[in-house]
Amino acid sequence: MTILGSLKFLALLLISLLLCISSISAKNISPCSGCEKPHKPTNSWTNNFLCALNKKRESLGVNTVVEHTALNYISRPWAKYQHLAHINSQPLPYQYKQGDKLPNGETIPKAAWSSDSIALDPKLNEFEIVENWWRVSNKSAIFADKKAAFGVARYKEYMVVAFYEADKLPYIGKTEPLSCK
Repeated sequence: MTILGSLKFLALLLISLLLCISSISAKNISPCSGCEKPHKPTNSWTNNFLCALNKKRESLGVNTVVEHTALNYISRPWAKYQHLAHINSQPLPYQYKQGDKLPNGETIPKAAWSSDSIALDPKLNEFEIVENWWRVSNKSAIFADKKAAFGVARYKEYMVVAFYEADKLPYIGKTEPLSCK
């Protein structure tokens, strides 16, 4: 085989290889019925929860908006619930507020929330702050706004979610869907 013949053969081989690669690439990027945008829940507990929180802030005259990422903080209370990283697609189990009765008949004690801890009564040694958060549009956490700030705590094996002023504001972190148009 001459050098010219070898070059022609290599050129044909290269062209067929390029055609094969472009055909595979085209298949990978072509639109298909199963290639919808990533799932964004429309009527999930999370969306209802954020909607209700934002409406509550509006009613209090607070103009900042809670971001969707805020709920990521609730996904890390303690090791038992570490698998709830995708919190935007499912409700949290075992959500209670201060004063709720637990399945064993015990009532969750009320505790005073502060910016970085719970003012604990010595008898409440199993009541532990997990997270204080309020994500606002400027990406900062604010804790001075007691009427709107939110916290997550653990009481024994239960998760407790509460507003700072839990007695004055309705608790809206329940897992059933909320009516929020």
